[in-house]
Amino acid sequence: MRARLYAAFRQVGEDLFAQGLISATAGNFSVRTKGGFLITKSGVQKARLTPEDLLEVPLEGPIPEGASVESVVHREVYRRTGAKALVHAHPRVAVALSFHLPRLKPLDLEGQHYLKEVPVLAPKTVSATEEAALSVAEALREHRACLLRGHGAFAVGLKGAPEEALLEAYGLMTTLEESAQILLYHRLWQGAGPALGVGNEGPLRGGEGPGGPGGPGGGPSPSLLAPSGRRGLPPPGPRAGEEARARAEAVPGVRVWAFRLEDGVVYRGCGKRSGTSP
Repeated sequence: MRARLYAAFRQVGEDLFAQGLISATAGNFSVRTKGGFLITKSGVQKARLTPEDLLEVPLEGPIPEGASVESVVHREVYRRTGAKALVHAHPRVAVALSFHLPRLKPLDLEGQHYLKEVPVLAPKTVSATEEAALSVAEALREHRACLLRGHGAFAVGLKGAPEEALLEAYGLMTTLEESAQILLYHRLWQGAGPALGVGNEGPLRGGEGPGGPGGPGGGPSPSLLAPSGRRGLPPPGPRAGEEARARAEAVPGVRVWAFRLEDGVVYRGCGKRSGTSP
């Protein structure tokens, strides 16, 4: 039993690092035990875990020295939910999207099936505090995963055997990052498609997609790819796009077939004057 559990911890640590979901000593994960939970120690190499890198933490009383700094979050989740395991990681695309979205709603079938919706939490403190712990625990009462804005994600495992629950929570973390990547690629295509001759003709402005404002589903949505001007600087004037296009066309041997300006306008692109698009 203990050997299988350690093997699961080691596998999750190796895979989280190999998948780029954590840096060398970042992240933490745990499983519920009879009197508390078993969690990775603070600062250990997650891709090189040994049995000595795990520590038992009680549900009540002081947290033992050396335990992960996020033990306070894990403890609150175990107190308030039926979680059998918890994985905390820093999935890069999901964290990037957390700066812009109030929730992450997967577009892909797997994400919709397993996650449905991932709330983005924004307590005043987002790491190793009671405030963050309460926010995460409350979110995980109704969701399988959540994001702390600008910090990372938590995913829960519910399966009976602790090693199976830990692997389940890890799997949900990978599903979250995959769904975040698909969502980002979709937003990118909404901006690039018309410029490549796919979908609507003409320029594509921020918040518009092939199906109208907000993409195929319609409705307004902020564009991740079309800023209205760099922070601290006024937006380009009404003729900025024409002037930029003229400068691009003035380059010897080049014709414009794709051009993006900071005001969010996508023009028809740019390539060699031979007439063939890359």
